[in-house]
Amino acid sequence: MTEVVTAREMRRRIEAGDQLRMQAETLSANYYEFVKASWPMIEPHTPFKDNWHIPAICEALTWVSNGDVRHLQIWVPPGSMKSILASILWPAWEWTRRPWLRYISGSYEEPLGLDFAVKTRDVVLSDWYQRRWNVAFREDSNQKGDYITTAGGPPYVTSPDGGVTARHAHRIVIDDPLK
Repeated sequence: MTEVVTAREMRRRIEAGDQLRMQAETLSANYYEFVKASWPMIEPHTPFKDNWHIPAICEALTWVSNGDVRHLQIWVPPGSMKSILASILWPAWEWTRRPWLRYISGSYEEPLGLDFAVKTRDVVLSDWYQRRWNVAFREDSNQKGDYITTAGGPPYVTSPDGGVTARHAHRIVIDDPLK
């Protein structure tokens, strides 16, 4: 059956699409705004609590994304959102502009790294993200720590006991290398 759409409904749909495109452009250009907007995708029952260090870390990661900084260390106390900002949301944000970027993520134990990779995948697969950016995963590679964007951007998760021989990445993120 063919759907009949009134002129008013068509205008509303166009305006909604325009708003999503404008929001996507704004969020793709500003990591800190992306973090605040995407927070409910990873912590739906926890209110976002802002503090001075969060935009500072976002700005430093943006420098890396823009090529202004090649090596970055983030030293903050536990519970300061370092892992969320650097290991979970940063790849999702970078994929809004460059879905081909490859990541190697390391942690003191592989299950923690897998948890980060799963959360990144969950953000990208969320309805919120999909309505704004056309980033998808290959059908033959969409599992916990083994997924690849259709543009070729996979994460690879490892630990001190693991190896990365023959793996190449645009970003290497080492989160909590010591227990």
